Amino acid sequence: MDQWQVGGVRITRIVEMEVSGGTRFILPDATRDACLPMGWQAPHFMDGEGNLVMSFHALTDMLVIGTHFATPTAGHVRRLEVGGYWLDVG
Repeated sequence: MDQWQVGGVRITRIVEMEVSGGTRFILPDATRDACLPMGWQAPHFMDGEGNLVMSFHALTDMLVIGTHFATPTAGHVRRLEVGGYWLDVG
């Protein structure tokens, strides 16, 4: 589990799934040959064979008032009650 401390906030990444390869449907030009020269991507974003690593995860931030759960997707905003407070999530 990855965690970062930013001021008074602790951010935690909760990984649902990480997979390598099979990214052609979303990144058709990201072939192995195109990715291998970009060695800085390994090991977090690319495996040793040049396959991209995709991560499906959520981020939480621990605040004084409770926990805010956010998914890193665009356009999906919803209301979530956390610790008696309503938060916009998304």
